[in-house]
Amino acid sequence: MTRKALLAALLLGMCLLLAGCEAFLFSFEPLLSIQNSSDVSVRVQASLNKGGSQFVTIAPGERAGVELGQSDRWTVVVIRDQQWLETAKGTRKVLAELLTQPDKMTPEQIRDVVQRIKNIQDQIDKFDAVKGSGTACSGSLGNELVGHVTVSKGSGGQLAIACN
Repeated sequence: MTRKALLAALLLGMCLLLAGCEAFLFSFEPLLSIQNSSDVSVRVQASLNKGGSQFVTIAPGERAGVELGQSDRWTVVVIRDQQWLETAKGTRKVLAELLTQPDKMTPEQIRDVVQRIKNIQDQIDKFDAVKGSGTACSGSLGNELVGHVTVSKGSGGQLAIACN
């Protein structure tokens, strides 16, 4: 290969690489980052100003992202995750039914099932302690590519939300 051909191939490769990087850098969609700092599972509806809504369920201490597309403003509504509650109650019922036949279980299995029932009940109690039906806030991106929402539990036991 001649020097000119090698140089041309190198320049073409760099150009393709830079074009690919540029396409990658500019292809990011704006994102709404939602952190659940409360001690209960929540259901979040993000309504976008350019149309559409997205729903996510977020466990305690977890984070979820919602793509904003072309939207630069949003409204977020947070409620307790009723589906989680129904699942927890169903699991508790199945575990309690296991205890109706203790002769088919080892003492260690019985202790494990009892502990699991207690843990589920603790979570249900936290869920039931949340006051109110939900809360909402609105926000906008400004010059940022990421908006932030934090869900927490207020001093009165209700869900609290902050949009930044």
